[in-house]
Amino acid sequence: MNVEELNSWLARYQSFGLVRLPRELEASFIRDEREPQRRIGLVGLMLGTAFFILLMVFDWIVDPGLFWMSVGLRLGIAIPINCLMIWIMLHPGRSRAVYQAASTLSACNACIMFSILFAQSDKLAALTYLSANLIVMGFTINLLGQSTLASAIVCAVSVSCMLGAAALSPISNGTVVMTYALVGAMVAFTSILANHCLQNERRRNYVTTLREEIRLEQIARQQAVMEKLATIDPLTQIANRRGFDAQLDDALAHAIHGTLSVAMIDIDCFKKFNDTYGHLEGDDVLCSVALCLSRTCESLALIGRVGGEEFAIAAVDMRPEDFHLLAERVCRAVEALTIPHRNHESASVVTVSIGLASGSAVDRMNGKILFRAADQALYRAKTSGRNRIVASEDTEPDRPTSPMSSSEC
Repeated sequence: MNVEELNSWLARYQSFGLVRLPRELEASFIRDEREPQRRIGLVGLMLGTAFFILLMVFDWIVDPGLFWMSVGLRLGIAIPINCLMIWIMLHPGRSRAVYQAASTLSACNACIMFSILFAQSDKLAALTYLSANLIVMGFTINLLGQSTLASAIVCAVSVSCMLGAAALSPISNGTVVMTYALVGAMVAFTSILANHCLQNERRRNYVTTLREEIRLEQIARQQAVMEKLATIDPLTQIANRRGFDAQLDDALAHAIHGTLSVAMIDIDCFKKFNDTYGHLEGDDVLCSVALCLSRTCESLALIGRVGGEEFAIAAVDMRPEDFHLLAERVCRAVEALTIPHRNHESASVVTVSIGLASGSAVDRMNGKILFRAADQALYRAKTSGRNRIVASEDTEPDRPTSPMSSSEC
């Protein structure tokens, strides 16, 4: 589902209504909620069992005559059943229905025990056992993580046990039965309604969380697209200067030997080409040259458009002689495109001049020195006839470090 569909569902949400998720969401909700609900039920069941044991002290205060009967019922029947239910809840991977049945059985077990003790006592203080049934109903809502159906079953058993115990107790009368019937019915109704609203709220929170996750995924995808667009030259679809530098930094960070070979490439007499054939044809030439570089270099080197008609190639951990051969293939491949250029000074087709430099590049500063050296070599390639490759020399060049501008072509 998309964000709009989830927003539409949330707009129709009502806490007291019958909330239904779409079928695929309901299935995923039940699957995702099973483990958290198991943990909640396990903690609640362990706490309830601990309190159930501690209440044996309360039995002595209420009716000392029933103390040993209470001990026998609790330790002989109720506690073993609860321990079995805890053992079931301790094992993840079972169905949600199994966990619901375990917690429901434990709650009903407590209600039955309290009702038996009340029915057997002739002390007025034993009325607190009926009140304990009311506590069990509230306990199942908050600490056992039960579904609305399971809560309704617990409430029905609790109210039934209360009425049965009140009818059988020697200290009860019609007023007691009527009072606890009304109170039990109100508490049961309130508990079931609260559980229903709680289940609805869980579904609403699930949908809200899902919507925000989808939104974050959309934002992440949009950011990834924007970051990619920011590093790609829109005309040639190869890396721009920013993207090229980022790829080079990453390659140097994973370099084994720390050696770097770079090439600065300039399309010969490109300004004259634009003046002769027009800028649209010039754009086609840029795209053709970029595609040629990509196909020739493949995964051997990084390529990027770093200026108007200027491209760069960089290779990490490649031998200088191998990089020189790669540059020669690039130079010949561009010439083999046979793109007509009638105003070329030394050829009849579009060609490129290339300046090379190789050396150690342990950091960005060393890399800049190599690019500057390749830039100077490119200048010498253009001044010595174009359509050629010139490798960097150790001596300082006679001309400025920047290559010949397009206007000089």
